[in-house]
Amino acid sequence: MERRFAALLALVLALAGPTWPGLAHAEDAHAPAPAGPLYVPIDPLVVPLIRGSDVRRHLIFVVQLEVADAAAGARVREMMPRLRDAYLRALARLADRQDDTAPPDLERVKRGLATASGQVLGQHVVLDVLVHRSFVRRPS
Repeated sequence: MERRFAALLALVLALAGPTWPGLAHAEDAHAPAPAGPLYVPIDPLVVPLIRGSDVRRHLIFVVQLEVADAAAGARVREMMPRLRDAYLRALARLADRQDDTAPPDLERVKRGLATASGQVLGQHVVLDVLVHRSFVRRPS
């Protein structure tokens, strides 16, 4: 019975070849990574705007990082907990200086996040910080 199963499995694998999920040829595994920059999404960053003991608003940023290649993208993903912590700290410093009624200065936000990226990952790992959306939510 085991021989039949082994023979049947061998036949199925031989017929499926590289089209079977996960069965690529060895040379396919070493195919070059796509050229050009890669974009690594970051979970939304939420920072409270606190005045006195009250939370006036929440500043929310949806961000992606532009990196040069797959190796830089892997480094960003590997360091993500430290990177998010640095981002939240940078945004909290900006929120402390933020006016209650004015929208956040996105250029200042990008510079703060780029500086935090350099401190955590080293210079020139993150090419650009892309802020896709920013919005303000008032606490209920």
